[in-house]
Amino acid sequence: MRILIAAMGHSPMDFENVDYRPRNGGEIKLIESIKVWSRNNKITIYCPEATKKIYGKIGLKVDYITLDKKYNNSFLGLSCIFLKRIIGSLSKKINGNDFDLILSSSDFLFDVIPSVLLKKGNPNLKLVSGIYLIAPGIFKNFKNYYTNKRSFPKFRNLLYYLNQRMSFYLLKKHADKVMVLNNFDKKSLIKKGFDSNKIFITSMGVNLNYIKKIKPSKTKYDGCFIGRLHPQKGIFDLIEIWGIIRNKYLDFRLSLIGGGSKHWFNRIKKEIKNKKLNNNINVLGFLKGEEIFSILKSSRVCLFPSTYESWGQVIVEAMACGVPVVSYNLPFFKHVFGDAIINVKMGYKKAFANKFLELVKDKGYYKKQRKKALLISKKYDWNLVANKELSLMRSVI
Repeated sequence: MRILIAAMGHSPMDFENVDYRPRNGGEIKLIESIKVWSRNNKITIYCPEATKKIYGKIGLKVDYITLDKKYNNSFLGLSCIFLKRIIGSLSKKINGNDFDLILSSSDFLFDVIPSVLLKKGNPNLKLVSGIYLIAPGIFKNFKNYYTNKRSFPKFRNLLYYLNQRMSFYLLKKHADKVMVLNNFDKKSLIKKGFDSNKIFITSMGVNLNYIKKIKPSKTKYDGCFIGRLHPQKGIFDLIEIWGIIRNKYLDFRLSLIGGGSKHWFNRIKKEIKNKKLNNNINVLGFLKGEEIFSILKSSRVCLFPSTYESWGQVIVEAMACGVPVVSYNLPFFKHVFGDAIINVKMGYKKAFANKFLELVKDKGYYKKQRKKALLISKKYDWNLVANKELSLMRSVI
């Protein structure tokens, strides 16, 4: 197949001197899928110059159609950069006859608009889009962390919500298929007017061969958290949970891995200090993939108290390392992972701590959960996931 992928979403950075690290599950998914698709298909990526530089370092075997460098920067901020990229894509001349299918790698307008326009100009070209996280209602789930009361959404939350609704309008009319990560999102799109026959459930994945080669870190941890350092990921619940655990086991240690804004990073450090957990919680920040898996392998349990997710990339990565997972009971976790993860009712921090302690104290129980984790992770090898999506795209053509 000849596949054109719209990937306009990389933010401008100096990638000459910075090691690239995917910022989210969507970027990980795209890169790992391209590695598989490009073995026997002609892949062309439609992107800014910055993305070409990134993927060149990664070594992807693809062709490129790029926007001019002037679309990489704007003194007005990231939203204006993305707006410039939409405008730039409107004037870009691409021959749709050179491709069988265009894939919008996200549901952001900077990927959707050029994809839809190219399809409209080339009726034989098929369009597939990924929709990997559905924004909640404008006022749903928006709480002020300091007061725990509902608050008005921030401007960027409102912008994201409106962007997605405009994308949904375009994709309902023009996409041949859309890919989602769980059945709950599929039902949500059907309620929003999508044709159920056009919705395909896929998943995230994990590179099992890569993980097998990584050795555990010499530094041992009792618990490990991986994710964006933000209240949505349950990070402040986790600090309180670890305080409960520390009261029973003074020497237990937790590692926090992930990036986040300076504001939330400072809030987290302050909260750890206030609860006198400096000797029990290590904030390691943003690490490379090999470092993450090395620490995971040296950890007894992965704690994942996130309050809003579309799948659970961290969970399957922990499982692939043979590390049991304790999480909040988001609806689709049970559907995807079954009893291979230990679920706790949302917000029940003491119950969360008790589940962790039960797991580490009972060797038989721990061994059983570890075996389940390793077994289910094999279902999500990137080769299996990407080839399943490839079959979908062939069927569309």
